[in-house]
Amino acid sequence: MRKYKIWWIGILAMSFFGVLGYALSVNAQATTQTLALSTPAPPEPTHVYFENTEWGYSLEYPESWQTQNSFTSTHDAPLYVIRNEVRFTSPSEESFIVIDVWEQETATSIQDWLADVERITTTLQSNANISGQDAFFVSRQPQCGDPLIFSVYMPFKNRVFKIKYISLDHQNDADIEVYKRFLHTFTVIGATPSPQTPIKLPDITPLAPLSCECPNTECSNCYYAARTDGCCGYPALSKNWQCSRDCITHEFKGNCVWWAAYTRQDIGNAIDPTHGGNWGTSAEAKGFPVDHTPKIGDIVVNPDNISNHVAYVVWVSPDSQDYKVSDMGWCHDCGDTPEEEKPHDLGADDEFIHCMGNPVIPSNDWSFTNCPFGWTPSKGFEVTFLSGAAWVFNPGNDPYLLSPIISVSASDYNAIKIDMISHVNDTAGRIYFTTAANSSWGEDKAVAFTLNNDGQPHEYTINMNGNSNWQGTITRIRIDPVGVGDSDGSNDDVTISRIRFANTVNVPPNPPILQSPANGSLHNSRSLTLSWQDGGDPDNQPRNYRDYNAEVWASGWSQTLDWTTSTSWQVTVPNDGVYSWRVRAGDGELPSAWSETRTFQIDASAPTQASNVRPNGWTGPYTGDTTPSFAWNAASDGGSG
Repeated sequence: MRKYKIWWIGILAMSFFGVLGYALSVNAQATTQTLALSTPAPPEPTHVYFENTEWGYSLEYPESWQTQNSFTSTHDAPLYVIRNEVRFTSPSEESFIVIDVWEQETATSIQDWLADVERITTTLQSNANISGQDAFFVSRQPQCGDPLIFSVYMPFKNRVFKIKYISLDHQNDADIEVYKRFLHTFTVIGATPSPQTPIKLPDITPLAPLSCECPNTECSNCYYAARTDGCCGYPALSKNWQCSRDCITHEFKGNCVWWAAYTRQDIGNAIDPTHGGNWGTSAEAKGFPVDHTPKIGDIVVNPDNISNHVAYVVWVSPDSQDYKVSDMGWCHDCGDTPEEEKPHDLGADDEFIHCMGNPVIPSNDWSFTNCPFGWTPSKGFEVTFLSGAAWVFNPGNDPYLLSPIISVSASDYNAIKIDMISHVNDTAGRIYFTTAANSSWGEDKAVAFTLNNDGQPHEYTINMNGNSNWQGTITRIRIDPVGVGDSDGSNDDVTISRIRFANTVNVPPNPPILQSPANGSLHNSRSLTLSWQDGGDPDNQPRNYRDYNAEVWASGWSQTLDWTTSTSWQVTVPNDGVYSWRVRAGDGELPSAWSETRTFQIDASAPTQASNVRPNGWTGPYTGDTTPSFAWNAASDGGSG
């Protein structure tokens, strides 16, 4: 557990020392920032002393700001993953100051670390001194749809500290002064700065941002929508991602990072607002797997070298060389609907952010824990999020959940099963589908079902083969849990935890595959183990495991193994002889056909000892016959072989 010590303290006057000027060029846009010493404005009447003893730093922050320990990873996580993050939020919730701590190999230079972890390849010179340590100040020119971001990196022993300022209000000078105070009071526990070493801070007055005030041309005549507005008819997100609106018509015009944060709320909630080009770095620092191989449900960064763009992957070719996405664009488009399918060829620089843990992507059975797997909620929900166990929705008008692009043979499945809980007054649900032969949505490819709205979990089995169009290859399905949600503010949540293709006419499992003993084998013990291997089940219904029933017999004797999940049986037979055996599987409802029949032979009886007979005419211990004849009585064997 983190250990924080907080005391209320009075404020002493502080001064800055020295004058320093630097020039730095950092950014995908290669902007230039001139740095010089600056003195912060007088502090607020009351500040809070904050000490993070586990991660080794302290600072002061305004009483009016909120603090949160927002992320912690384990020490055995990859070194690019942040070990601890503490977030400070302004009263307006327009500005944030974030303290990130990484661990690093002590032999790694800060330049190499910045290139490997933060992907800053420009060679930096130390341009600040904080807590007696050399530090590196980086600013980024805000663009349309971007927040203002300042960062200071400070290495100390095997750790790197990043003190980051993020503001959605580019002109908030008061919050910038708060950031300066953070830098001035930031102290690394264990560092021993010389009294002669002055704290050096750059002038962090921002460059004039690209204006998103109307009218403007830099931002294509768009401005930021309010966060509470949502985007293009979709509900507002819980974090600070903003849509764009047209300066003249005030219509929503989209924002790619908003759509990425909506479709992958696990990422959108984990990282700070930033332009699309930073998503890969930011997500990787929070432990998300990032690589160059697309998977359904990923967020792709800079597809086709579209700078600062992100999109949601809804289909990937079998060879992973092509993929399709749905997306939005800043002051460009809201995306047609969730059904959008924009094709892309895989590029060498495309980055793909996978779900945490990099799970296997299902193709016909989806359990929604912490990954959406390419499914997309429509704008018909007032609230939508993944709870860690299920999709949770507050339905409005025409809500639905859309699958990724799939390829499922209708002849393999005649039903869809949904695990769902509903509190909604409306109980009329529907499933729509498209096929390879007919990609349009319509009532001709829809099947109705009725919900139970008692607020309890239910498994719904919807027979699809009653619709004559359920044939060929199914390419997408759309779950409409209700037609319309309640409007009285009552609890009308719907949760969907699992969706899967199934068969309502149960198909028997396949027969087991006999393993040992080998057919026709001979054994000298009457006790032996019969073993077999599961043969699978074409539909894995009504359960996804099998039990087994076996029998062994010989003339006048037999024995049966009752149903068991074990795949072996220790048997003891009563006599020597030839025995036969076989096994069948069950799925809880239907048995399989019997397996092949094998035989084994038991011969556990040793033969009697042969008795010697003296040579013919031999009566003494010696004989002079040089060619005697020997004879013995034959042994007998009561066994089978």
